[in-house]
Amino acid sequence: MAAEHETITGSTFWEHSTDTHKAPESYYDLVDARIRSLVTPRLSGQERCLDFGCGNGEFTRLLASNCAATLAVDVSESLIATARSEDPCSDSTYVVGTSPPTSDQFDLVSCMGVLVCVLEDTQFQELVHGLARCVAPGGTLLLRETLSWGAPQTVELAEYTARYRTPLDYLQPLAQDGIQLVHDEHLVTWSETDARSNHLWVLERPLAA
Repeated sequence: MAAEHETITGSTFWEHSTDTHKAPESYYDLVDARIRSLVTPRLSGQERCLDFGCGNGEFTRLLASNCAATLAVDVSESLIATARSEDPCSDSTYVVGTSPPTSDQFDLVSCMGVLVCVLEDTQFQELVHGLARCVAPGGTLLLRETLSWGAPQTVELAEYTARYRTPLDYLQPLAQDGIQLVHDEHLVTWSETDARSNHLWVLERPLAA
């Protein structure tokens, strides 16, 4: 039994989760529409895709429909099983894992709603660098995260604890690895009082000169 004051991190919560939808359905419809308008036009159908933190594969299937092959990773065995069952005949590979590949690069790397689950700052930076290293030259990185407008905030939600960081907490380590922000799409403002909003970021690694 968990100790009375034990922190349930986002990663712990999602590891045992069977449902990825914690916001209103209209939010996921909005994310779908924005991905279709901002990301799919960048794809030719020949790309290799990594979807890290794929959940039930809802957005994996959207991205994979515009790519040649997709690797989807999630910490939850239940969610991976659901993703496989919903996508039985595709070229996507679904695996249980806690970190991105260390020796492979992809034309598209997607990580949506995952990084707020990492409470410890060193682990957060390691994961950001790991995702950046997966982006091939000329490739795209897609992030969907809730950002803090001021200082980073660690917030105990109804079901788990999350850490909301500032844009610079993301952009500085990514810039160190050669990843540049090319589009910032504001999706929703979760809290005016606590200064938190949800964004979809399109970033890229430029081709070498």
